[in-house]
Amino acid sequence: MAVGRWLRFPKVSPESTVHEYGHASAEAREIGLSLLDSSSAYEGFRASGRNQVAVAGLVARARRLLRSAYRLADAGEGLEAAVLLRSMTEYCFTLSWLGDDQDLNIPRWLHDGLARILQQDKELRSIERRRRRDAGLPEHTAAEEPVGLLLPAMRERMIAARDALRDELAAIDHLEDRLEPPRALDTRAPEVRARDLPSFRAQARATGMGDVYALSYTFDSLAIAHPNSMAAEQLLDLATDRSGGVVAATPMRSLPDPYAVGAALFILLLERGAGRTRLGQRAAAEHRRFHETRSDSSSTR
Repeated sequence: MAVGRWLRFPKVSPESTVHEYGHASAEAREIGLSLLDSSSAYEGFRASGRNQVAVAGLVARARRLLRSAYRLADAGEGLEAAVLLRSMTEYCFTLSWLGDDQDLNIPRWLHDGLARILQQDKELRSIERRRRRDAGLPEHTAAEEPVGLLLPAMRERMIAARDALRDELAAIDHLEDRLEPPRALDTRAPEVRARDLPSFRAQARATGMGDVYALSYTFDSLAIAHPNSMAAEQLLDLATDRSGGVVAATPMRSLPDPYAVGAALFILLLERGAGRTRLGQRAAAEHRRFHETRSDSSSTR
């Protein structure tokens, strides 16, 4: 996805609510909206089996992110839409990685989710205990639960589910060969390493999306999502010597076209999430159309 081709300043298109962030904003928006409409089957979809549940849940969540990003883009808020699109990029990385080896990676992903909730519960309980000690109060009673995030019965069920997933991971055939290579100085056994998820960077590289990570995702980290100096400059009209500047009402720097980026990301998500279904075939067709749109826009500049 050559994001650089879509860098343009936005201007209001007089014939509709579309904002022209690039030469083919309207066409890209139409593709994205068409896919949102054709994927409406995810609303009320009855998934069967944990693999299908995992994939359907991620696609459905990303679908809402795209819809909200387009609403922001239609209002001329391309900078803010980019925050949601960056989150969609993470969904692309993870969904692609899950599909790369579902029998291994989905249990790892489920284990990670349980482990994170249990860790947050532990931290919240620790904070509450400290506060009670500082206030001179006795330990909490059963009637005061939940002290942390979870009720005791739910905590026990989640611990049991986490432990069952650990046993499942340890029993997977050829586990070490199927895992990503360990980091330097990581001497843990494969069944222990399998409990951790690879980074988004590692997920992207493992699934052929390394360029997307290096180009768009890293740029968005610097200029869109995090409080870096580059993010602050998006709304600053700086003096030539950068000794001062004026805060502008709209972004002062070029932005990726949110319609084009959103359509491209959602196509990738549907291709990986819907597979060989009719919806996946539709996504593949829209992928070809999307590339034709980009080629046409490049040839007319």
